[in-house]
Amino acid sequence: MKQAIRFLGWAARVLWIVVIIFSITALLSGMNLLFSIMPREPTFSLSEGAAVMSIPFVLNNTGYYDITDLNVTTLVTDHHGAQISRATNVVPLIPRGNCTNATLSIVVNLTEIASRDLTYLLLEDGNFTLATSVSLRFAYAIPLRMSLNATMPWGAPLHNFSVGGLSFDLFNLTHLKALIPLGFENHSPFLDINATVRFELYNDTGGIIGSETIDLHRPPNSEFEEDRGEVLLSRLDATPSGKVRVYFETPQFRYELPEFRYELPELPYELPVIPFG
Repeated sequence: MKQAIRFLGWAARVLWIVVIIFSITALLSGMNLLFSIMPREPTFSLSEGAAVMSIPFVLNNTGYYDITDLNVTTLVTDHHGAQISRATNVVPLIPRGNCTNATLSIVVNLTEIASRDLTYLLLEDGNFTLATSVSLRFAYAIPLRMSLNATMPWGAPLHNFSVGGLSFDLFNLTHLKALIPLGFENHSPFLDINATVRFELYNDTGGIIGSETIDLHRPPNSEFEEDRGEVLLSRLDATPSGKVRVYFETPQFRYELPEFRYELPELPYELPVIPFG
């Protein structure tokens, strides 16, 4: 009986030693993993109305055990806390002593931003917060979770967007020309803005009295530049005041500015009276 108790005591000690060694080696493997994740240079691309940032990385398993069920999830939020993107990359197995290549893709859907209550991201610079969580298993048994936070600058593609006050020129006896200045800076480091801008003028009864479309281009990281829309409108249809609508459209997104009102100035002379008969 005493020998059996003594044997169980030794077995318990050996088991505890094995558990301690396993825990220490698993911990060392986890620490090695932190230094074995090697990110590469990110790349940017555009696809179906979305800006995609691809971050390739190499994970070298220099630990003592196989890694399974590797899950890397990144949640991107803006400076107001709104969710912008969520991306997950899963690697089923990385054997001990091997490395694997993977890519984490962060998608910023510009079409969705323009249609949701996130249009400020088109107009305002800011920072995105990247919250990354990593989960995996060592030796098919020991779970490990880690979390990392980082920030990424966001450059607004329509920064400092402004539509100036209207001015009017007399075009001829029956028509006026409305001049509408428009300008902005493209602070995006990767988005090349090729846009079509449509101006529409309405009188006070809701009838459209003139429209014009212009094309403009802003390369990435461009300075402020001003363009001008010139809309020809009929004096017969015009009222002393009305409203203006401006539509901004690119292959990636469509943005409608809040409509604003205009007041016609005093005209230098009246329309001629054309007798009948």
